[in-house]
Amino acid sequence: MTKILSIFSQKGGVGKTTVSVNLSAALSLILTHKNPEKPGRVLHVDLDEQAQSVSVLAKIGKENGEEKPNGNLADVLMWNSYTPVSMLIQQSSIPLHGGGNLDYLPSNRKMMARVNSVLENAGIDGLHRLSEVLEPIKHFYEFIVIDNPPSLNYLSLNSLITATHVLLPTQLETPAVDGLVNTIQTIRRIQNTHNRKLKLLGILPNMCDFRMSGHKRMYEIMKEHYKGLVLPPINRRSEVTYATTKGLDIFSFRPPRSKADLTSSSLASKDFGILANIVLKRMLE
Repeated sequence: MTKILSIFSQKGGVGKTTVSVNLSAALSLILTHKNPEKPGRVLHVDLDEQAQSVSVLAKIGKENGEEKPNGNLADVLMWNSYTPVSMLIQQSSIPLHGGGNLDYLPSNRKMMARVNSVLENAGIDGLHRLSEVLEPIKHFYEFIVIDNPPSLNYLSLNSLITATHVLLPTQLETPAVDGLVNTIQTIRRIQNTHNRKLKLLGILPNMCDFRMSGHKRMYEIMKEHYKGLVLPPINRRSEVTYATTKGLDIFSFRPPRSKADLTSSSLASKDFGILANIVLKRMLE
């Protein structure tokens, strides 16, 4: 069965896009290593109105996430396109040394800004629109990774209703950690009302700097309170920023010497490699 992972936070600035892009790349590489001749496929879905992750997947700098004339994700979500969604899917340019098994749905920034209000006006039908869109194609993929808006709206609700698992990135700052309470309450409500199969995969401390005493203290508090839900941290490293500005995932920016390896000597790639393997294990449990 296809595993659908929602990267979700009700607060902005926690690095959802960076996590979703690098995690998608890592999962596609792991599947390539598992079966180089015919690797399983990964689909990335960008629900964020800024469409930042799809701009990386489509090669950074291409306007509107490489929109196609016969439609895009926003068109489909708003019932404006009758083109089968399978015909809209594009192969990503990353990871550079992968098996070409990471796909994405082209988006449109201007149109995505209108999608939420259209879904909200559609009521209950609007809450399940993403599930309807992905249903005809999800069997082609082993994993689908969804990047969300930095808020709780109809787009992010669609994501949680569609997903099998949810990952919560957070910064080790008091407002972000405090916001986890509301975020987890939202997930519990979705589990009780719309998606009983949704599993909370874990909480991801992101952009961590353990040279700061506040980050160390907050990390220990989180581990004590949330216990096994807290994943190994992603540290704040300049390589991750450089990779994004060049339109690359960290595994393409700092590739390993051997194609059989996922990570290089880069500490940033090791962080995301550890995360990807834990995420994979938990999704397959």
